[in-house]
Amino acid sequence: MSGYEYLITSLAILGSLYASYTDLKEGRIYNICTFPLIWGGVLAQIIYALIGVETVKSALGITLGGGAISFLMFWAGALAPGDAKLIWGLSMILPPSLFEAVPRSTRLSFPPAVLIINILSIYFIFALSLALIKSTRKQKLAAIRSIVSSPSLPRGIGLYILNLLSFLALSSCLFYLFNYLLGIRLGGVGRLAFVIFLYYILNKLADRYLPGGRYAVYALLFPPFVGLLLAFPSLFSSILRSSLIIVGIYLIVSFFLRYLVLSLDWLTLSKPVSIYQLREGMIPAEKIVKVEERGKVVYRKSASSKQTSGEVIISPSPEGLSSEEIAQLRKLADEGHFKEFGDRIVIQRSLPFAPFILAGLILTVLFKGPFLLKLIELMRGAMR
Repeated sequence: MSGYEYLITSLAILGSLYASYTDLKEGRIYNICTFPLIWGGVLAQIIYALIGVETVKSALGITLGGGAISFLMFWAGALAPGDAKLIWGLSMILPPSLFEAVPRSTRLSFPPAVLIINILSIYFIFALSLALIKSTRKQKLAAIRSIVSSPSLPRGIGLYILNLLSFLALSSCLFYLFNYLLGIRLGGVGRLAFVIFLYYILNKLADRYLPGGRYAVYALLFPPFVGLLLAFPSLFSSILRSSLIIVGIYLIVSFFLRYLVLSLDWLTLSKPVSIYQLREGMIPAEKIVKVEERGKVVYRKSASSKQTSGEVIISPSPEGLSSEEIAQLRKLADEGHFKEFGDRIVIQRSLPFAPFILAGLILTVLFKGPFLLKLIELMRGAMR
């Protein structure tokens, strides 16, 4: 790397170090840290395009794609706002030479994707190891049984598949619309960012204005998607192969293993806290839902992985409890609605995420690509 690239990389690491410090000490990442990285990243992409190390299309794709991925993870509840902004800034500001270990023709060379893969890999390995170490054999078996025997498991898997297929349907329909009907060659990254944004807006509008919510989205997207598959049989086989791989990885990693970590976390890393001792920013490990039973309003608790009906009062989220939510909970407790719970809710002993962003950044610098690829290469070499 050149001196300029060493300087940019050092600034990115220093920004991540400061974010990790404030996240560990105060549980927050300040805008004074993330905004300079974001604007510096935009400026860096402009410079990379001007000096010829990136094309204008590639620089624009990294800027929009990094923002889309970060926004999607924030929207899905996987990241707090400060974490999402930090990742977006880092994905733009890092020099292209840090991603030269993977051929540019592959999707794994996309800088935001490489950074996210490294961050989530180290986080998942750490979280799973911590949960496995702290839990007993009995708790591990109980966590697996709670997933397998859960009455919401078939419905949960079904909704996962439907959501994934509806996203795939929207992406395929837009690809056909732009490329064949309008003659606009929208690249993979641009199309991904546009589909994520449109899918988000579509679901939000459906949840608010259409009867049936997301089921209305399924009814809207699946008929033209099926029509495309019937009209273009060659498209069917390629989509089927890719979707089966995606569904398999999505279900195994995002569904089963994620809920295994959540279940072990529930058993080993969470703790009940009095409602009167709650503090702003604490993350609940369960939902409290307002329901009507036999003409009477009652409040029930629900595990975060289960589908619920009724008005959700609080639920797990990266932002944690707000002062307004705490005041509402205390008011309900004063009225005697939580006596059944002993006026307590279970709080997550959450892990600050900024240190994992820092670790993922360091892995990106060291391996110049997804470190899991290097790990797989080492395992293959050891088995020979």
